[in-house]
Amino acid sequence: MATITDLRQLVSATKAQEAAEMTRQLLAAGHDPMAVLEQGVMDGLSDVGDRFAARKAIVLDLVRAGVTAKACIPMI
Repeated sequence: MATITDLRQLVSATKAQEAAEMTRQLLAAGHDPMAVLEQGVMDGLSDVGDRFAARKAIVLDLVRAGVTAKACIPMI
């Protein structure tokens, strides 16, 4: 069963298609849309930003994370 933490990890790993599908599954299962957005998508983006700040990610990772979030947010 998909969890919001799983979504966070997918966003952090910049896996857009998988993250979009998991977003759909979470919403279909009745999860709170705001929790999916804040704890899944936004926290995943924050993880990428933290890695960038620690110089463990590059600008391309930030762009990919944005594309991943863009794939998820319209469903919410």
